[in-house]
Amino acid sequence: MFQRGQYKLFVLLITLLISLAVRAEDSASAADSGEALTAVDALETIEVFADVPDTGEVLHDEFTGSHQRIQQDELKRRDITIADILAHESGVQSRQSGGFGTFSSMTVRAATAAQTGVYLDGVQLNSGGNAVIDLSMLELLTVDSIDIYRGATPIQLGFGSMGGAINLRSTTSDSEKASTVALVGVGSFSTQRAQLLHRSQHGQFDVVGAFSVQQSENDYPFLDSNGTPLNPSDDVNQLRNNSQVQKTSGMARTGIRWSNTAKSDFLLQMTGRELGVPEWRNVANNQADLVSDNLRLQFNHTLDSLGNWNSRHSAYIHNDDEIYDDRLSQVGLGAQHTESKNSASGLMTYWEHVGPLRTSSINVEFRREVKRASDLLESNFDYRVERAATNVSAQSTRYAMDDKLLLTTGLSLQSHQDKYHRVTRQNQSSRGAVVLSPRLGLRFDSSASLSYRGNVGRYYREPSFNEIFRSRGLFQGNDDLVAEEGINADLGITWKPFASLTIDSSLFASWRDELIATVFDARGVGRAINVGKARIAGIELGANWQMNKQLSFRANLTTQDARSLQAFNAFDGKQLPGEAKHAAYLRLQHSHKKWRTFIEADGAWDRFYDQANVLPAKNRWLQNIGADWEHGRWTVSGAISNITDQAVEDFNGLPRPGRAYSISVTTRL
Repeated sequence: MFQRGQYKLFVLLITLLISLAVRAEDSASAADSGEALTAVDALETIEVFADVPDTGEVLHDEFTGSHQRIQQDELKRRDITIADILAHESGVQSRQSGGFGTFSSMTVRAATAAQTGVYLDGVQLNSGGNAVIDLSMLELLTVDSIDIYRGATPIQLGFGSMGGAINLRSTTSDSEKASTVALVGVGSFSTQRAQLLHRSQHGQFDVVGAFSVQQSENDYPFLDSNGTPLNPSDDVNQLRNNSQVQKTSGMARTGIRWSNTAKSDFLLQMTGRELGVPEWRNVANNQADLVSDNLRLQFNHTLDSLGNWNSRHSAYIHNDDEIYDDRLSQVGLGAQHTESKNSASGLMTYWEHVGPLRTSSINVEFRREVKRASDLLESNFDYRVERAATNVSAQSTRYAMDDKLLLTTGLSLQSHQDKYHRVTRQNQSSRGAVVLSPRLGLRFDSSASLSYRGNVGRYYREPSFNEIFRSRGLFQGNDDLVAEEGINADLGITWKPFASLTIDSSLFASWRDELIATVFDARGVGRAINVGKARIAGIELGANWQMNKQLSFRANLTTQDARSLQAFNAFDGKQLPGEAKHAAYLRLQHSHKKWRTFIEADGAWDRFYDQANVLPAKNRWLQNIGADWEHGRWTVSGAISNITDQAVEDFNGLPRPGRAYSISVTTRL
């Protein structure tokens, strides 16, 4: 398994073992002094400090957009994924193609997954060759917190997106207490996991190492309609076939504090996954599979007090490799055996000047993206695409009325140049564009408990390499495509009637043009084209209430009207596919002594699978319960998801599991 990525995992294991060895002396000292740190604290609860974020990180007190931070307290669950956690937030909806480890994506305010940026420590993961980020390839164990920016993208993140941004902040070692913890867990459908996490500080150095192995058969029962959803007489209950997954991931991170004004961080993350690919007939002898390897290498250097300027400089290399094997033609249209290698590398420099009444910022990023596609059965379809992209963003943040009023004006200049090369036929083509995008934000803090905000900005998405250039089988590329573009606007209020209760609401709207969709001709050949416009309007409501020391309550509700405005009568005025009109999340949690219990409900209503709105998706209202019990260095966690065993299909014909159980044990070593 993961033959192409074994050397990467070997390097990571060595790095982790070295970090554990370095910690040995610290562990002995801690034991001698009688220090006690529970396993749940070590793995799940990272101390939150009130210090100012490092230069280049988003300072939320100076951000005018709608945002949320998901803290470690919510990320400590091991029974759900990053996609599940994101879907619990206002304005965010997720979709998954099956059970544990299968493809999952998310949308923000009805922007597609390709229109929503996903970032790792401020560096964008989306690229021309990998426009939609598969969230199942991201490991929750290595995430310290998640920032969600809806509609407006902070200047610190560089390239902006129409839907907003999701920034994953990787685990750090901010505490002087070194810790090494291990977790083992099992669950329904032969799901198993083993995880190890180490954090420590050594003078000016801080070290984090993590390793995770997870697998599942995903052989859950479901009702198979035999491809005839309107004829229930031929429906039959079956177990899901060829949906097994094995996933190995790890992270090594080192931070160096050179001085009070200089700091460097090195990050290496790797993930390997082998996934069976089921098909709609659920054939038992299906052997199709998808093997994926991801590598993220990032370097950040913060250098402050250069005159009146602070700065952060980044360099990164991201590689995403996939091999899809369906040589027996059991899933797709004809035999397929393809390899796709996507890479993105770049340099980013961020500068800010903080004055008494104004903060001025500039962010410059140079990025190179490459896709190499190989047909391992017939080399006539091999091709290579390169994109050179540049983003220059400038922003001015003005303070007035004793800092109660915050006015932000920004301008972004993005350019790109694509070069396409068909390997065997020696034909080439190129295309490019330059886009200017202004942005404006306003926030007024009328009191310590009441804040108003408003934002408007222009964003765009350049077509992906597959949409422009890929021509093979029953799909034809279209190099006449133009970029999707749109204007986002919102108005919001945050109210804290008392310290333990926060209520947040937003009205949002978006007008999008030149949307890209795939259409099929009479021969069944698909082609990506610009189909027209869309209009989105909605409201988001959220509440967090710490009712007392033991009891807390959280609720989110999103209602949106996402309409397609197209020249095609069949699609004009229809709801955008995959987007629920209404989504809600409720959670009640109780903590007492060694116990923590919770019950939650997650719902989505009024969805369609297709552009014409003739294939409605079932409404869902799922309930989950769980409990943690802590004793000394040991923590036992258990959960039951989808208690009522509802049938859910985010993608038509691709069922998700019903009721499932999980249990895990965590200990400090």
